[in-house]
Amino acid sequence: MPTFRITSFLIPITLRVSRGGGGTSRGRQSALMFRDTSAPSRRRRALTSCCLSNYQHHQRIFASFQPRPDDSVQELHKVMVVISACVVSMITFPMNIAEKLRNIMRGRLKAWGTTMARRKVWNREFADGRWDYIEHTPGDCIYYYIEKYCNNGSILDLGCGSGNTGNELDKKRYGDYLGVDISDIAVQKAIARSARSGRTDKNSYFASDVCAYVPHQRYDVILFRESIWYIPRRKLKAVLDRYRKFLKESGVFVVRMYDRHALADQVVLIKTNYDVIEEYLSNHSKDIVIVFR
Repeated sequence: MPTFRITSFLIPITLRVSRGGGGTSRGRQSALMFRDTSAPSRRRRALTSCCLSNYQHHQRIFASFQPRPDDSVQELHKVMVVISACVVSMITFPMNIAEKLRNIMRGRLKAWGTTMARRKVWNREFADGRWDYIEHTPGDCIYYYIEKYCNNGSILDLGCGSGNTGNELDKKRYGDYLGVDISDIAVQKAIARSARSGRTDKNSYFASDVCAYVPHQRYDVILFRESIWYIPRRKLKAVLDRYRKFLKESGVFVVRMYDRHALADQVVLIKTNYDVIEEYLSNHSKDIVIVFR
């Protein structure tokens, strides 16, 4: 019974092609059996192996595969289908896993890294255009709540990104706007965008870590638009309490989260420790907007 060793990026498997039923009316039949022969330590070591060695290993397998003359067409077809699938997996699976690992690392750095490390990650992402797809969000539910509670006053946008909020608000509905973001590149994009939209007299931007930034005035609205996601939960109350001192007497926090289920702990923290004035739950998505002080 020929055995072919096919090593995927994470889980080496053994492919056995067996012939059975000799002498039956159906003739020879084929069966494909997969067996996971890897150990946890083997998987961990496999993570560090490069795609090139994987590719060379598969080349040796294919070169050594010589079908016998009496192999049935059906059997060979099954073998080649499986091998073809493994080739595709060999090419795409490691790349997908590598991208997922990079995303996990980026997420951890954004929440738990030093200011320098987080700035580097965010700068890279804004430079690569990773967030371009959300640069234009006219009609988003958040604008209604910002304009409703700022009373033509002042807005502090913590985690402003490349400036879509400050440039998509109704220009007549607010007095002044300050956007703060850890990414220098995002701030540069926001400044350029405000210049194009004729808002340099109202909008200003500053590059700083949201968890450490100290405002120089009080605001009618302090906005966290998705940026709550990147503040570690154990730090969130301290961050909110510190910024609370910079709300005007009738000022409010406006927090928007795109996934209220993933951030359920943060929602509970806000509702438990602060006075919730208004809440919006989307019927068509997981979005939530909370207005509180």
